[in-house]
Amino acid sequence: MSYTVRVTKVKKMFNQEKVQISTDVLNLIDQKIAFKLRLIVKKCKDHNIKRLTEEVYPYVERMLWAIPVKLKVIELNVR
Repeated sequence: MSYTVRVTKVKKMFNQEKVQISTDVLNLIDQKIAFKLRLIVKKCKDHNIKRLTEEVYPYVERMLWAIPVKLKVIELNVR
């Protein structure tokens, strides 16, 4: 597991609920978190956000959920 999340904290959370977690799943969780962090960094860069603060974070978080939609015009042959 990389530096993204602290393994002991994640394990402790699962352990408190009496759920065992494998190393493979810890790595998957780490990868998901790292992916989301990369998206946050990219959004900040794309939108010229120089400092990510508590006030700005919700804005960036909403951008992550915004799905760009490409509309495709479909011709319907209705008779």
